[in-house]
Amino acid sequence: MTTEMSIMSSRGRSDEAQSDMESLDEIIVAGRAPCFPKIFDASWEWAGTAEDALEEMVGFIAMHGGRPRHREIEGVLSRCQLDGRVHHTTEVEEGLMVWPVQ
Repeated sequence: MTTEMSIMSSRGRSDEAQSDMESLDEIIVAGRAPCFPKIFDASWEWAGTAEDALEEMVGFIAMHGGRPRHREIEGVLSRCQLDGRVHHTTEVEEGLMVWPVQ
């Protein structure tokens, strides 16, 4: 369960509830001064060995409650190497929530 889902569950909301920053803003700062969310796009490059990529992928899948299929992932990684390395770009939408403290 992600931190975001844990926050929502602890507030009586289901994991299926909308989980964008505005929803979290409503939940976390209800009754307080308004939050000023800033949302922005970010991306980064990654390159490493197939073994490193496998470790990253297995951790990510497990973190989200999945069961990684090591052999299938290894097969894909073996076909996606360039000069013995795996390269990928991660693109995400990140957010920062700021509210005044009184």
